[in-house]
Amino acid sequence: MGVRCFVAIELPGDARQRLAALMDALREESGIPKGIKWVAPSNLHLTLKFLGSTEESALPAITHALTQAVSAHHGFTFALRGAGAFPSPMRAKVIWAGVDAPETLALMAADVDSTMEPLGFERDARPLRAHITLGRVKDRLTGPEAVRLGKAIEAHAAYDAGTIAVEAVSLIRSDLQPSGHVYTCIQRSYLS
Repeated sequence: MGVRCFVAIELPGDARQRLAALMDALREESGIPKGIKWVAPSNLHLTLKFLGSTEESALPAITHALTQAVSAHHGFTFALRGAGAFPSPMRAKVIWAGVDAPETLALMAADVDSTMEPLGFERDARPLRAHITLGRVKDRLTGPEAVRLGKAIEAHAAYDAGTIAVEAVSLIRSDLQPSGHVYTCIQRSYLS
């Protein structure tokens, strides 16, 4: 049994608080008491690469490769702006906060992806669609519930949760506990 892990940009506490306020507003405005699994504010992050179940013996090679990929990039900022959903607000399966980022983010994500390939991790088939997952629709919503949720999401399409300075990328371990996922940073790799 391996360690379930992913590569991500961790968010500072103030950004997580602003996104928690957005989740509260969406929850209240949609009026859906259950059926949506909201992400705990402490777990909010921007995923760059999901690695899945990984042997602990592979972690040193992964952290070394991650450091090499990330250190080739300079620090940058991105804005947390807007709410949306995949595949669409009226048919939401994943509710997200938007990320307005420079091309640097996509280039760094591509470098992380290609650096992990020789270690046995398949390259992502699609380019990064940067977003912060806020919640997942777990139960089938009724027609009126789906409309209310879609309207709540659309009402926050211009939500501004501030700007994030990116100085590091983290390898994060995910452990499923009865209370939900617990994320632990294995290592931070710093940008130049």
